[in-house]
Amino acid sequence: MSEIEGVKRALEGVIEAVKVLKDITEEKRRSLLARAQSAYNVVVQNEKKIWLKTSVGKAMVSDLKSSSVTLLEVVEQFKDAAELEAALTNVESQTRKIDEETRRRSMVVT
Repeated sequence: MSEIEGVKRALEGVIEAVKVLKDITEEKRRSLLARAQSAYNVVVQNEKKIWLKTSVGKAMVSDLKSSSVTLLEVVEQFKDAAELEAALTNVESQTRKIDEETRRRSMVVT
């Protein structure tokens, strides 16, 4: 399995796990689902980008994979909302970096 597939599977697991989380409000559940889905969408939109095969891209995907797996573990063993928030924020930060790099690399100079 490629690194990007590992990220996708971890984020899919997070989405499914959040759907059945107990001890959180419905509003918080919707917020978590939206944020996790947004991160997943960034991964799907960028998975075929050639630059992800460069050393910079591989490092970003590797970081995102470890963050995603950590988030999945936190969701599955849910104890603390603050810990979950921190893990999700970390994943969002990693996906934002990938999104920004894609945007930077696809700029057209006229």
